[in-house]
Amino acid sequence: MEAWKVRSGGKGRDVSDAFWDKKVAAIGWGLGDLSGVSTREEIRDRLRAERPDLGGRSLINVTGNLHRFVNEIQVGDLILTPPTENRDFLIGRCQSPYKYLPGLLPEGYEDVREVNWLTRIPRSALSDGLRASCNGEITVSNLSKHIKEIEALLEVLLGEARWDEFIDWAKRFYEWEQFDEHERDYKLRVGERLDTAKQALLNGSSNWQDLLRMVFRAPDSYLRDWRVNDAFLKLDGPLMEEALLKIWGQDIFDSLADRMRGFQELSQVGPPGVMASILLMADDATQHPMYRYRPLQEAYQLTGYPSAANDSSDPWERYEHAIGFFDKFIEEASSSGLRLRDRLDAQALTWCVTHYSKQDLPKDWPDEVKEKFIAYQRGEIVTPPLPAGTEDPPRVDDPWSPEKIASLAEGLLWETDELQKVVDGLKDKKQVIFQGPPGTGKTYVAKRIAEWCRDHGGGFQIVQFHPSYSYEDFVEGFRPTLSDGQAGFKLAKGPLRVMAEKADANPEATFILVIDEINRGNIAKVLGELYFLLEYRDEKVGLQYSSEPFYLPKNLWFIGTMNTTDRSIALVDAALRRRFYFFGFFPDQAPIEGLLERWLEGNNPKEKWVSGLVNLANRKLEGRHLGIGPSHFMKKDPPLDEDRVRFIWERAVIPYIEEQFFGNEARLEQFAYDRLKRELDGTAPDSDGGAQAGGAASDDNGQAGG
Repeated sequence: MEAWKVRSGGKGRDVSDAFWDKKVAAIGWGLGDLSGVSTREEIRDRLRAERPDLGGRSLINVTGNLHRFVNEIQVGDLILTPPTENRDFLIGRCQSPYKYLPGLLPEGYEDVREVNWLTRIPRSALSDGLRASCNGEITVSNLSKHIKEIEALLEVLLGEARWDEFIDWAKRFYEWEQFDEHERDYKLRVGERLDTAKQALLNGSSNWQDLLRMVFRAPDSYLRDWRVNDAFLKLDGPLMEEALLKIWGQDIFDSLADRMRGFQELSQVGPPGVMASILLMADDATQHPMYRYRPLQEAYQLTGYPSAANDSSDPWERYEHAIGFFDKFIEEASSSGLRLRDRLDAQALTWCVTHYSKQDLPKDWPDEVKEKFIAYQRGEIVTPPLPAGTEDPPRVDDPWSPEKIASLAEGLLWETDELQKVVDGLKDKKQVIFQGPPGTGKTYVAKRIAEWCRDHGGGFQIVQFHPSYSYEDFVEGFRPTLSDGQAGFKLAKGPLRVMAEKADANPEATFILVIDEINRGNIAKVLGELYFLLEYRDEKVGLQYSSEPFYLPKNLWFIGTMNTTDRSIALVDAALRRRFYFFGFFPDQAPIEGLLERWLEGNNPKEKWVSGLVNLANRKLEGRHLGIGPSHFMKKDPPLDEDRVRFIWERAVIPYIEEQFFGNEARLEQFAYDRLKRELDGTAPDSDGGAQAGGAASDDNGQAGG
């Protein structure tokens, strides 16, 4: 199952209400029925024939939108529709294949998917990342990297109980070999001891009070805070006896509710229901487990179970509600293949899931699992790993199919063949370096490729080299630690080892380590044995601090970025260059050439003149390594206008150029914003006094010739 954005209009037009009323999502570019049209090429050819007004980037974008809507969305996929106004989003499930239904919606919305709209989502409920993915002019785009967030929002908004995650974690605890020892056996012993004290009291024995003290002061009794226990044991003898006779059934006709209420009224010990529930363990600890407010409150929140009764002042209402939760837990667990023995198991697992800290967790749980568990307790929706030996093979999509590469290239505003070259380089050597001047998108593209791998079952991490970055930071090294109050050192894994282990555990997926500014570190010192392993992936070597052999999995790729204006690039030795493929990010060559113009065409066509300004300045610079990158001006917020362009030019571009021509004021003056703008507009001669930017010659008086 995947998730998709389908926009409901543009340029002030919003038909989301019609989508909701007609139970559909729709688009349309006037091509007629596209049933049976299964490839991008067929759609593109139809557009060329019937929409000659579309060209260049617009043709590519519309082709992609139609292909995704007609062929890629599947029945059962989630569809999210952002309205053009500041209103709620629609969310639903696709219910049909593509249909051509003219007349159902306003003109321009003939290509239709039937949708079971489930609910509306407030804009404020979406994360910044999901909101950003829903922005922009692309009509149909894949949101599957946000699918967990979308499903979690659905659970909350539709009131669906989140039992699956709760039970998955409970299953891990239940399969823990020491579960009974830590969370069940001592409670059974307490129940038996309480029953002994109960029988002594009911039989008129004088030692019932001593027996009761032994229960609560036994070293293996962990039922309540000592202050609550102490307050109970300090009750006046006759009052304690009267309260105990109430809870332990002096009158056999009293209901359990009356027994609990009577005890609480007489004793007034602790929060309502707590001490009474402990004493009921004398009847049967497996059916009357103890009640505690906080873990149950947290369990109610984690599962979506109603929680209002937990704040009642009536001890029976609290306890009855808790018993209902335990019974629901047993039922839900059974349907998921986890069969609990009784309510005591449910109570013990509730405590484990809600209150175990990281230090309490089973020692054999991997650190990654422990981190996910703590995140789950905080309320983050995570998918817990299955217990060891029961893992299903992870679902891994091929991120490098021709269709997927074309889709990623479209989002980058690249030609597909340019991205294919990068992918081919990664598949071959497993490591590449993006080199070029600042602002050409090196880090952005590296991050998008890495995220693309993650979205298809893999993973990524980004690190940045700098002069003080070391082997110990990158591979492994000893870190200061404090254990039992004693200072010491512990061997800690760096990002390289962490990513290598993840890749080794999931060989079908691709993992990427992005090394930003790779040439700013002391590469030979930071990489160490990696120099060898980058070239010989099948070999194993010993590392500096650990004796176990280490190798680089073939599905762990590296993307480095390198600023070619940085003089430290000269220090990159031949050994490193031999191990990487290098891809240039230069303003005068593909894929960066024309990128700003393409972006402006799709996002801010009124300001397309900016690309001419940048190109003019780049022609004046000496060498492609000093070029001005397009990303300075690929800004949506605030929108790009002439005032914004001037600000960026004077505060970002000019300081960069000053570094190249420090002390050469005459040369620097050629890049003043007003001067370049006049040249671009054809109102001033260029720096040579010759041809103007528009190609027209100027006469002796500096006026444009006829």
